[in-house]
Parts: sequence; C-alpha cells; structure tokens
Amino acid sequence: MLQLRKYEKSDAKYIASWCENKTIFHMWCAGEYSKYPISADDINAYYDGKGKIQEHKLTALSENKIVGHLTIRTVDFQKKIVRFGFVIVDNKLRRQGIGKKMISLALEYARTKLNAKKVTLEVFENNKSAYACYKSSGFKELQTPKTVSYDILGEKWICRELEYEF
Repeated sequence: MLQLRKYEKSDAKYIASWCENKTIFHMWCAGEYSKYPISADDINAYYDGKGKIQEHKLTALSENKIVGHLTIRTVDFQKKIVRFGFVIVDNKLRRQGIGKKMISLALEYARTKLNAKKVTLEVFENNKSAYACYKSSGFKELQTPKTVSYDILGEKWICRELEYEF
C-alpha cells in the first residue's frame, strides 16, 4: 500500500540515487540544479534555501520503503492553484503503477489539505512515460498551451504545462 509522508532530510540520498544519468536528472529538475551528479547534501541545501517556496515536500512509501518523491507549492492563494514539481519514482520500480498512485495521493492531498481547486505541472515532451502517467491521472493540456523550451544536453527540449481541476 502506497502512502505519502512529509519529506525527511534522510530521503535525499534515495532521490539523488534515482538521478542515475543526465537525462533522468534533467527531466527531474529542469535546470533547477546546476551540476550533475547531485548529492543528498545538494538536495537538502536546495530545499533549505527555498524556505517556504517549496511548502510541501512529500515522500512516497510502500511497505516502509521509499519509492517516490514530489513537491507541492502554492502558486495562487486566491484562486487556490498549486503546482507539482520534482516528481520522481525509484527507477527500479517504474512501470508498476507507483507513479500514478503517487500522483493520485498527491491530488487528494492538494484537494483535502490545501483546498486546491487546480493543480498544474510541467513535463518534457520527451518524457513519454511521465506524460502518459499525468494524462491517465486526469491532467489535461491547457486550452492555450503554454510551452517552454530548454537547451539540454545539446538538444532543445519542449516542456508542456498540464492542469488538473477538481
């Protein structure tokens, strides 16, 4: 059974290990970290430096084993819009439905604990499994799609914004 709990600094070593190559690393952080590879200390320093910006850091557990992680931050208090970020699942456990279940739990958390009316996130077009996970979880393309491009690993990566409305 999957559950979410508050992030603990000791979780960072697992998250860092899941960024096992530059492609996964960049898909996960979208340029928020300046160097690869990252360490647990890098993750904790980043989170400590953000203060309240990354208000809700959550870790997914299955049978008391750390299997995933994401953050939720409020982007519009009045409209009750939150944003998911830094979504990652243990590479060895992908394609087992953990990502979809984690997103489902995070949506429930956003709705019940944060009273969110809408959740947004960005996903790279070349991250097909994550894109499929979000779409199958109920996220939709924006009516007027917002796309951002990044120069990563000598390529132009397109990032699409998706939203989920309660």
